[in-house]
Amino acid sequence: MTIQKQISRSIMAAARSRYQILLSPLLHACIFAASLLAAFAMYFNLKGFDRWFWPFFIPMLPLAVAIKLAVFAKMRLLLLGWRFFGMRDLVSVVRATLLASAGFIVLTLGIEQACIAYGDEGVSFMHEYIRDADGNLVRDSSGSLISNRQNVFKPGWRGGYQFPQSVFFLDWGITIALVCASRILVRLNHERSRPIAAGGAKQCLIVGANDTGEALLREILRMSVERYRVIGFLDDDALKKDLRIHDVPVLGRTNQARALCDELGIEEILIADPDLSQKDLRRMVEQCEGAHTRFQIIPAMEAVIAGRVTVSQVRAVDINDLLGREQVRLDVAGLQSFLCGKRVLVTGAGGSIGSEICRQVCALQ
Repeated sequence: MTIQKQISRSIMAAARSRYQILLSPLLHACIFAASLLAAFAMYFNLKGFDRWFWPFFIPMLPLAVAIKLAVFAKMRLLLLGWRFFGMRDLVSVVRATLLASAGFIVLTLGIEQACIAYGDEGVSFMHEYIRDADGNLVRDSSGSLISNRQNVFKPGWRGGYQFPQSVFFLDWGITIALVCASRILVRLNHERSRPIAAGGAKQCLIVGANDTGEALLREILRMSVERYRVIGFLDDDALKKDLRIHDVPVLGRTNQARALCDELGIEEILIADPDLSQKDLRRMVEQCEGAHTRFQIIPAMEAVIAGRVTVSQVRAVDINDLLGREQVRLDVAGLQSFLCGKRVLVTGAGGSIGSEICRQVCALQ
């Protein structure tokens, strides 16, 4: 049964991968077509459909889509994990769109020059040029061709209208907006439609409104199952009060932990501040004693700051985190050889420290 499940999962993964390979270019092609359509519609203020749809949009559509698909494929952006979209991906999208738009402009102008040289009746790809009575193209004093710029509909394929070159820049901006918006919507849908863990999502606070805390919150938001519901941040920097990180507010300072736990029903406090001293941590634990609040801490803060934080690294706060010093490692073998077979007198054995010494001595006998 296990082998059958593994085979079934492999087949499903292969089918899903093939499905994504086919679907992603199709979705991008639709986005690129929509951006060019929106650019023309915006320039003409949603009017004069006959002026631009058939004369300009339809002839230019295959060229625009093909160039953008080629550039995005070359820069490996067609199969980008949409739900992981971030700032670096935004920069890559802007760069790819800029290159694609530049290629689109160059090829369009090249086609225009070819139409001028080899087209009939002096009609180029972007303009209708005037000819004299002998059929020769008319040029001005500088040697440039004179186009028919009359904004009046005339019979013919392009209707005598001049191509609006600002459409190139509108198309560039709208392409960036639509590509990024589609990815952001997928990411938001993934983060807001996650199933909740069997035991329910725990209400929690994050101590540290800094890079470490932001990395931890981002990791929590990307979990496939919602185990934590972050209510807010705690930070001792007064300037961060009411600051919002991924739409989660900084609620106050660490000395307000107990009051916030009682008010908001906090179940866990996640320690993600590399600068939090053992003294402050011990104070928070003492304040929240009896509030049934569990403290969790992220070990290896250097790794967290380097961007390698994962929720699986979170562990419960233990006594070593509260000592304020390195844990002392006892030489068990040496102590056992020294104490074995001897009578030992422990003074103050009724206290917490003396009783602990008694337990450890007994264990060495």
